[in-house]
This record gives sequence, C-alpha cells and structure tokens, in this order.
Amino acid sequence: MKVELFRAWNVSVDRNSHMGLHDISFGWHRGETLGILTLERSGRQLLADLIDGEAVPQKGAVFFRGRQIASGGHGDLLLERIAHSGRTVDGMTVWENMMLLRKGKHHHGVFSERFLRYQARDELCRFCPDLDIDMDAALLDEGDRSILSVLRACAGGAEAIMVEGLP
Repeated sequence: MKVELFRAWNVSVDRNSHMGLHDISFGWHRGETLGILTLERSGRQLLADLIDGEAVPQKGAVFFRGRQIASGGHGDLLLERIAHSGRTVDGMTVWENMMLLRKGKHHHGVFSERFLRYQARDELCRFCPDLDIDMDAALLDEGDRSILSVLRACAGGAEAIMVEGLP
C-alpha cells in the first residue's frame, strides 16, 4: 500500500486580500513524481507554502500522511525549495556538495570519505555521467547546479522538491 504524503482537497487560499489559489485538488504518494507547471505570479509560492504547512486554507482540507491538518496546523513533510540556478557551496567539490546534508542525517555512526565518494558517484552517474565529482562546484553551469541541488535534496531526505525557473 502506498503512503499518501500530501493531499489538498478543494482548497482555496488567499493572501493580502487576493485569491491566490482557488478550489484546487491534488495529491501524491511516496515514490510518485508530481510536476506542477505554473505561470509567473500565479500562486506558485503560495502553493509551496501550502505544501510546507505555512499557508492556511480558507476553504477545503489539507492532509499530511493521511491525517487532516486543522486550521493553522503544520505538516511534517520535508519540502526543499531550489532556486533556478541551484544552491551549491563554491570551494567544495561536487561530491562534497552532494553529501553536505547527508552527513548529519546518518544515525549509524560516521561514514568514511571513501564510502561517501562512492555513494555520490553512484547517484550522480545516473543523471550526469560525465560530471567530474572532484570538480569545484563553482565551475558548474546553471543546469548542473540545479541537478546537483535536486540530488542533494534527495540525499538529505526531502520528500517534496520545488524547483523554480529551471534554465
């Protein structure tokens, strides 16, 4: 049985006296990919706030992991927001950037640099097989920075990733 991560049902949210989202319904389960394409100034930020548990719907219902969240409640879904060019730490290598969030997530002790490099190479080769994991992240183009940021968000345990304005 698939675990439902998030569901919005007939939700309307306004901000600053303007209707930002009107009567929307959607949801997704763990392991699924949901893509939402929007125009500029069409409520994308408000939608991310709704998914992140920061926006309160005036109408409809919001569910996190199958539980309805009351007005003003906050979900426990881990949402990572990524800007168009991605976020990388210049001066660190590609593999160090990929593992940046992961190191603090392990509860089974400290992993060796060799293991982390192997893991980063394995994950990266599925998306960017020609990318050198030892390259300084400052040398990446915007597209590679975006891919690296998405992979790092996944490595950090993100269950939802919002990428804005891909190049």
